[in-house]
Amino acid sequence: MVMLPIDPFIGPTYAEITRTIAECQWALTKRLLKRVSGISAIWTLSIGGILAIFGWWIIPFVYGSQFAPAYPALVILLMGYGFANIFQWNRPLLLALGMPNYPLVVAILVGLVKTGLTVGLTPILGYQGEAFALTSYFLASIGINVRRGIMEIDYKTIVEVKA
Repeated sequence: MVMLPIDPFIGPTYAEITRTIAECQWALTKRLLKRVSGISAIWTLSIGGILAIFGWWIIPFVYGSQFAPAYPALVILLMGYGFANIFQWNRPLLLALGMPNYPLVVAILVGLVKTGLTVGLTPILGYQGEAFALTSYFLASIGINVRRGIMEIDYKTIVEVKA
Protein backbone atom coordinates (compact mmCIF):
# COMPACT_ATOMS: atom_id res chain seq x y z
CA MET A 1 0.00 0.00 0.00
CA VAL A 2 2.85 2.39 0.76
CA MET A 3 5.14 1.49 -2.13
CA LEU A 4 2.75 0.68 -4.96
CA PRO A 5 1.82 4.26 -6.01
CA ILE A 6 5.50 5.26 -6.11
CA ASP A 7 6.48 2.53 -8.61
CA PRO A 8 5.26 4.48 -11.66
CA PHE A 9 7.67 7.32 -10.78
CA ILE A 10 10.79 5.17 -11.03
CA GLY A 11 11.05 4.82 -14.83
CA PRO A 12 10.31 8.45 -15.72
CA THR A 13 12.50 9.68 -12.87
CA TYR A 14 15.44 7.65 -14.18
CA ALA A 15 14.89 9.03 -17.67
CA GLU A 16 14.80 12.62 -16.39
CA ILE A 17 17.82 12.12 -14.12
CA THR A 18 19.76 10.70 -17.06
CA ARG A 19 18.74 13.58 -19.31
CA THR A 20 19.64 16.32 -16.84
CA ILE A 21 22.98 14.70 -16.04
CA ALA A 22 23.82 14.17 -19.73
CA GLU A 23 23.14 17.89 -20.26
CA CYS A 24 25.22 18.78 -17.14
CA GLN A 25 22.24 20.53 -15.59
CA TRP A 26 23.28 19.91 -12.00
CA ALA A 27 20.94 22.39 -10.33
CA LEU A 28 18.01 20.98 -12.32
CA THR A 29 19.02 17.45 -11.31
CA LYS A 30 19.01 18.39 -7.62
CA ARG A 31 15.67 20.18 -8.00
CA LEU A 32 14.23 17.08 -9.70
CA LEU A 33 15.47 14.84 -6.89
CA LYS A 34 13.99 17.15 -4.25
CA ARG A 35 10.62 17.25 -6.01
CA VAL A 36 10.43 13.50 -6.52
CA SER A 37 11.46 12.95 -2.90
CA GLY A 38 8.87 15.48 -1.77
CA ILE A 39 6.05 13.80 -3.69
CA SER A 40 7.15 10.40 -2.42
CA ALA A 41 7.46 11.71 1.13
CA ILE A 42 3.96 13.17 1.16
CA TRP A 43 2.45 9.85 0.09
CA THR A 44 4.73 7.66 2.19
CA LEU A 45 4.38 9.66 5.40
CA SER A 46 0.61 10.00 4.96
CA ILE A 47 -0.11 6.32 4.37
CA GLY A 48 2.70 5.18 6.67
CA GLY A 49 1.35 7.42 9.42
CA ILE A 50 -2.14 6.00 8.99
CA LEU A 51 -0.74 2.46 9.14
CA ALA A 52 1.38 3.29 12.19
CA ILE A 53 -1.54 4.89 14.04
CA PHE A 54 -4.30 2.48 13.06
CA GLY A 55 -2.29 -0.65 12.25
CA TRP A 56 -3.05 -2.17 15.63
CA TRP A 57 -6.71 -2.34 14.57
CA ILE A 58 -6.20 -2.81 10.80
CA ILE A 59 -4.05 -5.95 11.07
CA PRO A 60 -6.58 -8.02 13.10
CA PHE A 61 -9.46 -6.70 11.00
CA VAL A 62 -7.86 -7.64 7.67
CA TYR A 63 -5.80 -10.72 8.60
CA GLY A 64 -7.35 -12.01 11.83
CA SER A 65 -6.60 -11.53 15.51
CA GLN A 66 -3.77 -14.09 15.49
CA PHE A 67 -1.73 -11.60 13.42
CA ALA A 68 -2.08 -8.66 15.85
CA PRO A 69 1.42 -9.27 17.30
CA ALA A 70 2.85 -8.32 13.88
CA TYR A 71 2.12 -4.65 14.61
CA PRO A 72 5.56 -3.78 16.10
CA ALA A 73 7.27 -5.31 13.06
CA LEU A 74 4.98 -3.27 10.81
CA VAL A 75 6.05 -0.04 12.49
CA ILE A 76 9.74 -0.96 12.31
CA LEU A 77 9.50 -1.97 8.65
CA LEU A 78 7.54 1.18 7.76
CA MET A 79 10.64 3.21 8.65
CA GLY A 80 12.93 1.27 6.33
CA TYR A 81 10.51 0.88 3.46
CA GLY A 82 9.44 4.50 3.85
CA PHE A 83 13.04 5.65 3.54
CA ALA A 84 13.49 3.43 0.48
CA ASN A 85 10.30 4.86 -1.00
CA ILE A 86 11.27 8.49 -0.50
CA PHE A 87 14.75 8.02 -1.96
CA GLN A 88 13.81 5.48 -4.67
CA TRP A 89 16.02 7.43 -7.09
CA ASN A 90 19.29 6.55 -5.31
CA ARG A 91 20.42 3.76 -7.66
CA PRO A 92 19.23 5.39 -10.91
CA LEU A 93 21.15 8.52 -9.92
CA LEU A 94 24.40 6.63 -9.44
CA LEU A 95 23.83 4.72 -12.66
CA ALA A 96 23.28 7.98 -14.56
CA LEU A 97 26.44 9.39 -12.97
CA GLY A 98 28.42 6.47 -14.41
CA MET A 99 28.82 4.67 -11.08
CA PRO A 100 26.88 1.42 -11.64
CA ASN A 101 29.08 -0.66 -9.32
CA TYR A 102 28.86 1.66 -6.32
CA PRO A 103 25.36 0.54 -5.18
CA LEU A 104 26.40 -3.09 -5.65
CA VAL A 105 29.45 -2.70 -3.41
CA VAL A 106 27.37 -0.84 -0.82
CA ALA A 107 24.69 -3.56 -0.95
CA ILE A 108 27.29 -6.27 -0.41
CA LEU A 109 29.05 -4.54 2.49
CA VAL A 110 25.89 -3.38 4.26
CA GLY A 111 24.32 -6.78 3.51
CA LEU A 112 27.12 -8.49 5.38
CA VAL A 113 26.44 -6.29 8.42
CA LYS A 114 22.70 -6.99 8.05
CA THR A 115 23.41 -10.72 8.00
CA GLY A 116 25.38 -10.32 11.22
CA LEU A 117 22.48 -8.42 12.77
CA THR A 118 20.08 -11.16 11.66
CA VAL A 119 22.24 -13.87 13.23
CA GLY A 120 22.71 -11.85 16.40
CA LEU A 121 19.29 -10.32 16.89
CA THR A 122 16.79 -12.84 15.56
CA PRO A 123 17.44 -15.51 18.21
CA ILE A 124 16.98 -12.86 20.91
CA LEU A 125 14.26 -10.59 19.49
CA GLY A 126 12.60 -12.92 16.97
CA TYR A 127 10.79 -11.40 14.02
CA GLN A 128 11.16 -7.90 15.48
CA GLY A 129 14.93 -8.34 15.42
CA GLU A 130 14.78 -9.29 11.75
CA ALA A 131 12.53 -6.29 11.05
CA PHE A 132 15.11 -4.07 12.76
CA ALA A 133 17.96 -5.65 10.75
CA LEU A 134 16.14 -5.13 7.44
CA THR A 135 15.19 -1.54 8.30
CA SER A 136 18.81 -0.88 9.30
CA TYR A 137 19.93 -2.29 5.95
CA PHE A 138 17.62 0.06 4.04
CA LEU A 139 18.60 3.11 6.08
CA ALA A 140 22.33 2.45 5.77
CA SER A 141 22.59 1.31 2.15
CA ILE A 142 20.21 3.87 0.71
CA GLY A 143 21.63 6.61 2.93
CA ILE A 144 25.16 5.89 1.71
CA ASN A 145 24.01 5.83 -1.93
CA VAL A 146 22.07 9.09 -1.59
CA ARG A 147 24.98 10.81 0.12
CA ARG A 148 27.42 9.68 -2.57
CA GLY A 149 25.11 10.76 -5.40
CA ILE A 150 24.53 14.22 -3.92
CA MET A 151 28.26 14.63 -3.21
CA GLU A 152 29.02 13.73 -6.83
CA ILE A 153 26.52 16.30 -8.13
CA ASP A 154 27.98 18.94 -5.79
CA TYR A 155 31.50 18.10 -6.96
CA LYS A 156 30.53 18.34 -10.62
CA THR A 157 28.81 21.67 -9.95
CA ILE A 158 31.99 23.06 -8.38
CA VAL A 159 34.21 21.73 -11.17
CA GLU A 160 31.90 23.21 -13.82
CA VAL A 161 31.82 26.61 -12.09
CA LYS A 162 35.64 26.71 -11.97
CA ALA A 163 35.94 25.71 -15.63
